[in-house]
Amino acid sequence: MMYGGTEANNCLIAGNTNNWCGGAVFLWGSSIKLNGCTVAGNNSGASKGGGIYFLSCNPATLTNCIVWGNTTTDSSSNFYFESSTTNFSYTCSGPVQTGTGNTNSDPLFVGAAAGNYRLTANSSCVNKGTYQSWMTGAADLDGHRRLDKFSGIVDIGCYEYVPKGTLFTIP
Repeated sequence: MMYGGTEANNCLIAGNTNNWCGGAVFLWGSSIKLNGCTVAGNNSGASKGGGIYFLSCNPATLTNCIVWGNTTTDSSSNFYFESSTTNFSYTCSGPVQTGTGNTNSDPLFVGAAAGNYRLTANSSCVNKGTYQSWMTGAADLDGHRRLDKFSGIVDIGCYEYVPKGTLFTIP
């Protein structure tokens, strides 16, 4: 549960089950922010928000987040909104939310069934995020820099895609 005035950066919230509302996260109150988070593979046994349940949020803001593959007993698999104002930007979710840079394309996780929510090379979330001040000097959950060394662009979600191979620096 996140209550008004809280902020979560760079989080993986996955594999949870709740028999009430909000399989992963229950948001309540004003000025709540999720940034660079992945909310996936969660389940609500109730019929309200397998991923995130928004209650009286004014506003709740999601930026650079993936909310995907959550389940519930009705059609509110990823989100359920009750008396809430929400702002989404650079967020990957189904259904797509209004706002800048949002997508409903499959994020193409490496292995969601096994709990691996890292991005593949062809993911629609690679280099599609937007810079936020908390990212300066920050690392993802694997210890990789949030700001891509070459493009300076972040990925959507809690993991940065890092290509396989060896990098050589020529002086």
